[in-house]
Amino acid sequence: MPAVSTNQMPVACFAPELTDADVAAYEAAITAMPVSEAKDYMLRCLNCVKAWWDLPVSSRQDVERYNITHGGAAKTFAVIPLETGQVTAIWDATPYSSECAAMATTLLELPTGTISEGLQDKVCTDGLTRKIEKITIVDQAAYDLRNMAMHLLWYATELSNDREPITVASL
Repeated sequence: MPAVSTNQMPVACFAPELTDADVAAYEAAITAMPVSEAKDYMLRCLNCVKAWWDLPVSSRQDVERYNITHGGAAKTFAVIPLETGQVTAIWDATPYSSECAAMATTLLELPTGTISEGLQDKVCTDGLTRKIEKITIVDQAAYDLRNMAMHLLWYATELSNDREPITVASL
């Protein structure tokens, strides 16, 4: 029987699923960017994603399961390790975890393209009311660029940890 562990996490956030259209759009947007450290980092993350993109989903059974609250609802998700052949296939394109952390420092400095309008109450699916930040997008291009950077960084970070990227769709 495969080893399976179960852990508890109170809250979790996951990236949206990537699509072929996202990858193509991200590549076009990054190519069009002026030379910068942020561009280099996004390209590094994109190359990692592209190396992994056409590989089959890992079939390993030694998963860790986590019970979380996501969007106010109790969920369980599995952390699925990559197979040895997958790790080898993406090795040259995958940044180390420490590189992902360094890239995050720069990419988090990108303008958000939003302004905060303070906290508002939100009733979640568990019936509890939580305070969430209400934002307004004031610069769509900046907002899209930062979201693209964070999306690619999420995938590269997950892959640098030798696991299938966890997304909202995996819940």
